[in-house]
Amino acid sequence: AMALGDACSIAEEAGRAGYLTMITSIREDELTPARAAELGKMARGVVCDHSGHEYMRTLLNAGIPLVQMDYHRYLDLPMDTVVQDDAGGISLAVEHLYARGHRQIGYLDTTGQYQAAGRGLNAEQRLAGFKAATTALGIGAERVILSPVNDDAAETTRAFLGTGITALILPHTDYWSGICAELANRGITFPSDFGLIIWGQEPTLEAQAIQPTSITWSREQMGREAVRRLLMRMRGEKADPATIVIPCQLIDRGTGGRGPAFKDSVGPTGQGSRN
Repeated sequence: AMALGDACSIAEEAGRAGYLTMITSIREDELTPARAAELGKMARGVVCDHSGHEYMRTLLNAGIPLVQMDYHRYLDLPMDTVVQDDAGGISLAVEHLYARGHRQIGYLDTTGQYQAAGRGLNAEQRLAGFKAATTALGIGAERVILSPVNDDAAETTRAFLGTGITALILPHTDYWSGICAELANRGITFPSDFGLIIWGQEPTLEAQAIQPTSITWSREQMGREAVRRLLMRMRGEKADPATIVIPCQLIDRGTGGRGPAFKDSVGPTGQGSRN
């Protein structure tokens, strides 16, 4: 499901070049070579936000110029991709929590689940960013990386709190609602000393009232860059396949907390960016 900001910017950028846009949805289990060939008769190029390796290969085999968004590029496929700075965005979260006095920072690692679903590249980048940032700040030995416990948000939250962490980073929206509910059950509400940062622009809040500090990026810029790269391919220009990285921002909504090492002279870092 392509984000609205992506679709609007794609349509505007394509319109400037004199092209019409068509939004279509073909599930990964529905894309056959014949279906891809039919799509190629209607579309001179495709911007796609699917992640499946075989899905991309089928489109490429149909001779369709292709640019992928949101997911890191498969190095064995000759295509361009536009992706958010996964590692840099998580680094922003770590740096923000560190400035707020946190040293024991937890990270919910769902990499295995995403790898099993064939979407592990983004999760791997985010985990690598967490490890690199905590190591660079000298708190690598104090960080806590846990996978979901029994696929249960409450059990996972209790496991994290049992380690003594004072802050938690959620690199995906998975388990978000359940984790917040369990934190509230244990008397942790926001703003408070405990720190919480979530990945993504619009987390599913459901019954939760808080808006968390989050990592985001410009969906509009992502869509425009994807179309620019696609137009280059449609013109037949020769260039090696490339990954265009969109910088992330940290939106401070006050849920960074105040860790044990917080000093009054150190205020919130506010918005940051990672190029």
